[in-house]
Amino acid sequence: MPSFRSTIALAALAASALAAPDAGAAFLQEPDESPKWFTTSFGPRFMLIEQQAYRDVYADSGLATAFQLTFGWVPISRYVDVEMELGIAYAGRCGSAVNVETSEQSADRVLLKMFPLSAGVLLGIDPVPEFPIVPFGRVGIEVVPWSETDAEVTLSSDDSPLGEICGASGGGSTTRGAEWTWHAGFGLQILLDRIEPARASALDAKAGINDTYLVLEARRASTLARSAGGVDLTSWSVLATLKFAY
Repeated sequence: MPSFRSTIALAALAASALAAPDAGAAFLQEPDESPKWFTTSFGPRFMLIEQQAYRDVYADSGLATAFQLTFGWVPISRYVDVEMELGIAYAGRCGSAVNVETSEQSADRVLLKMFPLSAGVLLGIDPVPEFPIVPFGRVGIEVVPWSETDAEVTLSSDDSPLGEICGASGGGSTTRGAEWTWHAGFGLQILLDRIEPARASALDAKAGINDTYLVLEARRASTLARSAGGVDLTSWSVLATLKFAY
């Protein structure tokens, strides 16, 4: 017949075994950080456009620099981050018109303005709270309204700083259109909160900024539809942006 002390020990062991699953479930259900719902990000985007006609006029390398602003909604932010994004950007380039007969650049100047508008879905791997580096991939579409002003159009300082650089004067014409592209990309979100944990906690408490990231991304875009005389925006892009999660 078991002793009283053995009976107490067996009862304690059984109670701890029954309580263990509940404790584990509570650990999984209780997040260690506030959930993320919205994001904003901004920073430069460097586009390497492959179309030879663009390179002949605007740059031998085909490089165009844009400034991009993005807003996102995060329906899922536990273990994986699912984010729906809308973005707007601006890029402007000055170039030299190409002589049709000789295929050489002339002294006439040309100003190109592009306003990329994008929509996309981002999927990131975020297995634990405050994960330092979150790898992600994305897919999306983009429509790029553009205008191209020839060198004979007067561009005052009120129009654009690029107008002064182009040095355009006289009376000419402006051509407008829009290009559609789709894109896929991949990158890393580097959590900056670990550098200044105290300041990050203060931002979360005062401004509702849950996390701050440095985002590095490579993106490939392919043209879906082109307007007459438009730019083929098939390109590689590199983005370096600052991202805030709320």
